[in-house]
Amino acid sequence: MIDLVSPVRTILSHMPQHFTAPPPISQVPPFKAVGTVAELTDGDPSGFYRRLGELADEGFTIETTTAQALLLTGACAMDLWNLAQEFIREAMLKAPALSSPVVALQLAMYGVECVGRAYGRVQRWERELDPLAEVLEQRAAIPVEQHINSYSPALDSPPASSTAPAELASAAETHQAPVESGDNAVGKAAVAAAKSQLGTPYVWGGSQPGGFDCSGLTSWSYAQAGLEIPRTAENQTVGQQVSADQLQEGDLVVWDGHVAMYAGDGQMIEAGDPVQVSPLRTENIGMPFKGFWRPAA
Repeated sequence: MIDLVSPVRTILSHMPQHFTAPPPISQVPPFKAVGTVAELTDGDPSGFYRRLGELADEGFTIETTTAQALLLTGACAMDLWNLAQEFIREAMLKAPALSSPVVALQLAMYGVECVGRAYGRVQRWERELDPLAEVLEQRAAIPVEQHINSYSPALDSPPASSTAPAELASAAETHQAPVESGDNAVGKAAVAAAKSQLGTPYVWGGSQPGGFDCSGLTSWSYAQAGLEIPRTAENQTVGQQVSADQLQEGDLVVWDGHVAMYAGDGQMIEAGDPVQVSPLRTENIGMPFKGFWRPAA
């Protein structure tokens, strides 16, 4: 007697376990009192607001990565369920003739085929999840102390006293009159567009005047200059990579989770809260630095 249950049981046993998305983490508190306290203590809250925006960007990356994993998991589970149903339908069609050894053998072989297809589908699902898991593991690997240490200087001292890394010091000094290739019209236009949004509040997922996140500001600014670039920070390593001493207006300063735009004179524009001008830097709360990129190259 052919076993019609085992193939179905085996297929369904490989269905991914259901899991739900974590609660939203990108909606960080506005901390509106920080500005008031800064005024009373002659402090400068810009660094704090900038890092608040960076935290929201990190949350956005984690949420979107988790959402992609949920979609892939649901698709795999549905495919396995359909595969089990496919075998059941075939078994029902062949049931009247199962007394025939040939038909019974055909159905048994079809069961083996369906189980093999189930294994293959699960393996594909695991491969699809690998890059998403890597994104989350990279962020989880950043020590909490590193986050804390990166916040403290911004609250204790104004941005003017901040120092860029050693490799940027000489570059910042020489950028009073940057050397540019051609007239750099596109880069300058992008900077002009970004400057027109100074003071705009930070909005997670924002990509239009009225509210921007970091990559929303840079992609919108370049769109105003006539050049379309990817929407998210992790994909804005486009065009030509340049060194610190080659920077010109419009070049992107990219981390794995944040992006800013070089504005000349050792400064960059970024979507903190609000959109603001900050000293050029390569450190950003422990995020891996991806370098300087020229989209218009």
